[in-house]
Amino acid sequence: MFDSAKYHLIYGPEVPVIAKMKKADCRQYPQSKSMEFNDNMRVKELEVFVRQCIKDKEEHEFAQLLKSANHVVLFTPTYHSNLVPIELTWARIKGNDCWPPIQQ
Repeated sequence: MFDSAKYHLIYGPEVPVIAKMKKADCRQYPQSKSMEFNDNMRVKELEVFVRQCIKDKEEHEFAQLLKSANHVVLFTPTYHSNLVPIELTWARIKGNDCWPPIQQ
């Protein structure tokens, strides 16, 4: 189980970095994945489209590694510390093992 920290969400070297892509590269990526797109898109529209394609079609590098070792990868929702196991563990260590908080 992983949180959505930036260091967990890194793609492998085969996935292009959008900030470094030129317009021609942005057009080439969806074509290489057999995805349809509008040739008349402006650069920013194309970047948004490619970013969404990468998010939908590519897997994060560490998830690929874990899945290749037959592990199941789960992400906890962002900003929900009550669902993150390590946060619950720290609460117990600190002596705050009442969850949910006691109503006064």
